[in-house]
Amino acid sequence: MKPRAKHVFEEINITPLTDIFLVLLIIMMVVAPLLEYRQLDIALTPGGDVSTDDDQEEAKVVQIFIGADGRYTIGGQDVPLANLVAAIQSRPEELKEGVYIETHPNANWEALAKAMDAAQAAKAVRIKIAESAEDAPAPTSEPAKKSSSTR
Repeated sequence: MKPRAKHVFEEINITPLTDIFLVLLIIMMVVAPLLEYRQLDIALTPGGDVSTDDDQEEAKVVQIFIGADGRYTIGGQDVPLANLVAAIQSRPEELKEGVYIETHPNANWEALAKAMDAAQAAKAVRIKIAESAEDAPAPTSEPAKKSSSTR
């Protein structure tokens, strides 16, 4: 009797691999809606003065304050978003040193992103961001009213 030649299996069976991938796909489809998607978590350092410890004099930078309502203030003047780039560029001496963006603790992150975009569009060399400890002074676009006391 002649011994039989063993038949060599030359094909790859992908059925078990396909089953595993389908099970993983079903698990991901069930779990994905249950995941909680969060926005980008950004924490700003508390603000202070613009100057550094090495430089005791106030640095000459363009200072932008973003209020809780999303309004932009430069030099005590309210500036609309459409004019923000022009307002930054109108201060060329200060722009050479950079832009300092200070935000109210409750300010919208979108307003901060737009201020950063405006600073970049104005060709700012540096951009520093900080969270303010308190509200910025009220804009001085209107003349201050004199208080009259009558007794």
